[in-house]
Amino acid sequence: LAVQTYWGTNKASADINFDKVVDKKDMDFIVKNFELKNPTVSNAPKPKTSYKGATLDTVLSQLGLK
Repeated sequence: LAVQTYWGTNKASADINFDKVVDKKDMDFIVKNFELKNPTVSNAPKPKTSYKGATLDTVLSQLGLK
């Protein structure tokens, strides 16, 4: 949700690829890695699909990416 909050800014904490802008490239990284588990951990927790009622699909829609 930090990517959504700081969309279009240069906020370093939300800029996943450190290109000085929070944009689609950062969101593409999230989409690519969404719901992945660490394969080296035998009892990894189940990934969450929502946070405070927001899902990946709703965030993508609100940003105009879906």
